Amino acid sequence: MAKFSGIDASLISAFSGKSFVEGGGGISAPSETDTGIIYFEAGGFNSNIIDADSLFSDASISLYKAQISDRTDIVSIKANTYHTFALSSAGVLYSAGSTNVTSMGRSASGTGNEGYKLLETLTSVSKFSPHTGGCWAIKTDGTLWWCGSIASYAQAANISNQSVNYVYSGWLQYGTDTDWVDIWGFSSYPYVAFATKGGAGSEYLYTCGYNQYGKTGLGTTSGVTYGWTRVKSDASTDWAETVDWVHSSYYSTTVVTKSGKLFCMGEGNYHGCGQGTTTDQLYPIQVGTDTDWVKSYDAGQAGAFAIKSTGEIYASINSTGYYEVRPSTADRTFRQCGTDTDYEDIRVQDTINGTGAEVIFKKSTDGNWYFNCNQTFYALGGARSATNGADNWLTINEALQGNDMTRTGSIEDILITFKNNNQTLGEIFTFVISGSA
Repeated sequence: MAKFSGIDASLISAFSGKSFVEGGGGISAPSETDTGIIYFEAGGFNSNIIDADSLFSDASISLYKAQISDRTDIVSIKANTYHTFALSSAGVLYSAGSTNVTSMGRSASGTGNEGYKLLETLTSVSKFSPHTGGCWAIKTDGTLWWCGSIASYAQAANISNQSVNYVYSGWLQYGTDTDWVDIWGFSSYPYVAFATKGGAGSEYLYTCGYNQYGKTGLGTTSGVTYGWTRVKSDASTDWAETVDWVHSSYYSTTVVTKSGKLFCMGEGNYHGCGQGTTTDQLYPIQVGTDTDWVKSYDAGQAGAFAIKSTGEIYASINSTGYYEVRPSTADRTFRQCGTDTDYEDIRVQDTINGTGAEVIFKKSTDGNWYFNCNQTFYALGGARSATNGADNWLTINEALQGNDMTRTGSIEDILITFKNNNQTLGEIFTFVISGSA
């Protein structure tokens, strides 16, 4: 009998389509609707971030699909090790988690298991990024805020308007500047954060956190950079590129500029920073000369992905043993994966140094999300084998066998995590679904 996380797959289909509205601790969980907004899918019982077990108590032993929120306005969802943060279209940031509720910027956990429910934590938010001990947030007025502990990123002396680097039961502003633009981070060890700051045409890149592998772009591979520091082009020169997008992993970082250039920095073995060598790059180095890149994703040991404005996806790898979405040649240069020209965005696992079943989701230019994996994946109700090829994508319901999502809205975002942050226990999917198609 096929199992997922040690549970017989036969139990999954037996409860497909059923709703459980009363959970442990007296908490009332939302019942499933056709416009389910945030779904907890595949795997169940994740003891760190939002999990069915805490919402549904004993009933969750047979639940592999559960609606964990009935909000219809969530547009983005991200997580650190223990907490989940979700942003609404109105700029309201919500948080949920298993422990240290006050590290989520909330004044109280509520009653029962309400720590696991998405509750309002901050308003007027434009961008956010969870960090190892809480979350960063940029408000619509350009100010930077944080909750929890930022001891891995800054000391009290680095914050001009504060005397502490931790805050519980609320949020504090970082400094007094009002020109913060966007923010990204890698919230697992080695912790790092990146942010753009400056006016139009001068959105320069700043970083703080762990310098391992040179992925901060500051010319060093050791120690911690405390306080936001401008990324360098050499030992004495601030990097002058205006930045649009950043994605960092355990080993390295990829960057797309406002002008459409692709840069990499960090460890050289796994994707070689697109240079075709194993040389570590301690400052941002450009990949080729093309100026039509729009998104990039660093996938750690599995290499790095980058999407062009014309809809093709490229990857730089040192091994063909990971994702099915990959070029046929593993030479640490960016080569096209397959022939599809409909890539708008992707989601890959990026919270720990691991790959699991190498699951990847693609957002197509047709507005839908699709599924691909490189190993047998015990999806809802049965085993899904490797999809064997970069262009062989499954619909979401083809991947989630026996427990389809019925919905009238569109998928806005997908969060991929590992159960208990352990890749051997299987992936957890959380889908954010809007209220309108």
